[in-house]
Amino acid sequence: MIACAAAAQKTVSFPTEDGGVVFADIYGAGERGVVLAHGGRFNKESWEKQARVLTSAGYRVLAPRLPRLR
Repeated sequence: MIACAAAAQKTVSFPTEDGGVVFADIYGAGERGVVLAHGGRFNKESWEKQARVLTSAGYRVLAPRLPRLR
């Protein structure tokens, strides 16, 4: 049960230098961090399973929503 509480996900946002906003899911509360960047047809939610495994190992995980390149 403790691992589930540590793996609780919340959505955060922060501004970019060019006036945009980045939205991301953040998991865990560890002092060490991992950023999971998606590509192709995936999105930030695609990392949920991996993020929960990493938080149970003591990491804080950030999974941002990246813009599609055109």
